[in-house]
Amino acid sequence: MRSVLPTGVGELSYREPALGLVAQHRPPATAAGSVTSSMVPSSIVSRSRTNRGCPPATAAGSVTLSSMQTRHRYVAILAVVALVILVVGFFLRPTPPPTPTKRVSAELTVTHAELDNLRDLVQRNSLRNVAADFSALADRVFSQVATVRPWGSGAIVLPGGDILAPKLMDRLPQTIALTSGEGPPHPLAVTSWTPGVPFLSATIQASNDFSPATLARAFPIQGSWLLLVTDGVNRPALVSPGVFSGISDAQCGPFLHHQLQTTIPLTPATIGAGVFDLSGSLQGIVAQCDDSISILGIGDIQRVLTDANSATLLVRYGMRLSPAASPSGATANTPSNPLVGELWTGWPADAAGLQAGDALLSINGQNVANIDQTVAALSAQGSASFRLRVRRAQRILFADMKSVQLAPADAAPQSALELEPSGMRLLHVAPGSSAAAAGIRPDDIVLRVGDLPATSERVNSVLGSYRVSAPVSAVIWRPGRELLVWIQP
Repeated sequence: MRSVLPTGVGELSYREPALGLVAQHRPPATAAGSVTSSMVPSSIVSRSRTNRGCPPATAAGSVTLSSMQTRHRYVAILAVVALVILVVGFFLRPTPPPTPTKRVSAELTVTHAELDNLRDLVQRNSLRNVAADFSALADRVFSQVATVRPWGSGAIVLPGGDILAPKLMDRLPQTIALTSGEGPPHPLAVTSWTPGVPFLSATIQASNDFSPATLARAFPIQGSWLLLVTDGVNRPALVSPGVFSGISDAQCGPFLHHQLQTTIPLTPATIGAGVFDLSGSLQGIVAQCDDSISILGIGDIQRVLTDANSATLLVRYGMRLSPAASPSGATANTPSNPLVGELWTGWPADAAGLQAGDALLSINGQNVANIDQTVAALSAQGSASFRLRVRRAQRILFADMKSVQLAPADAAPQSALELEPSGMRLLHVAPGSSAAAAGIRPDDIVLRVGDLPATSERVNSVLGSYRVSAPVSAVIWRPGRELLVWIQP
């Protein structure tokens, strides 16, 4: 219960019994007639303070303290929960993988050392295995290689009793025999002996001294091993391994233009040797080409022998014919008769005095106007000799030509020397020029330009231009043969 105590003029004092607090209010001075708090009943004062939303002092303090205590309890609970989560997470965390830094370094050191030892071991074992494979392969193919008498080069026994042997490209046919090891010689019947082809083919009667080789159907894979094997009649048998690296160009007469590229060293002693892959299949044969010793693929050799053997004039007389004019068309002054396009040294056409570029007019009195008529006339049966009428420049000449004859084995061999004819040797031929397109290459000797002998001025004026202004013919010499070439603009 609130009591109002008189304290003095203008002052109002009241007591809050509940809290024992005394509040004293000193009102401001007022003008006469104004109402003071002492005139207002206490009930009105209490109502006015309550309507303003101001709670009594006791209620306000109680609410504030209770709210702060609740907040403190909440924060404490959260802290405890967080701590519990951290502790539980610490014990339940996954075990991390061990740090590999120091161990990796130690492992790498050990691994490198072991790897070096392992590599050496594998290499030694590989060499032993490869050497064993080479030895087994050589034993297996020795019966497939032989030696040709009288010149002593190697030979290969093919299926069906055929023999494939290398020869000089311009060598004349002669009687030959085949030997192997300490066995007796076996006479050979020549079936193909073509100038310009560094191989001959022959047949042999059945013999237990030889076994046929298995022919490869495709080139080996690049990087694979090959083995060169020779017979050991005149010299110790040779076994030489190497790695196949691909196919490259070769100058090996007019027919063969590719060779097998290997790391096998080639010398004159290896001519005629067989080159086998590790499966025992024959991949190629070593032969003497124009300016080097090369390994020629067995498939190319068989194809060339078949194609060249069909060239009757080349096989019988050592010459080939070419059209009377350049392929682009004849001029008004160009003769229409076939021309001698290629002539091999020592063969019947050369022995008869023919020259590359001669125009054939008649054979045994029968006029010939094209190549087909000429081949038919020179292939006539029963004719051992032919009378030829030819035109050389502006002259008409006659020549007697016989077909090639097989020389006996003891016949005098061909001269070991071949002198270069007088002419102009070419030191360089510009790539892409008319001369290069015609097949002329460095070291060719120009014998004639058109119908005139070759001179320095004439060769330079006609062939020295990068592009000739009109078609022109030239006769060049290469070891063993003369060639007629047509040079186009």
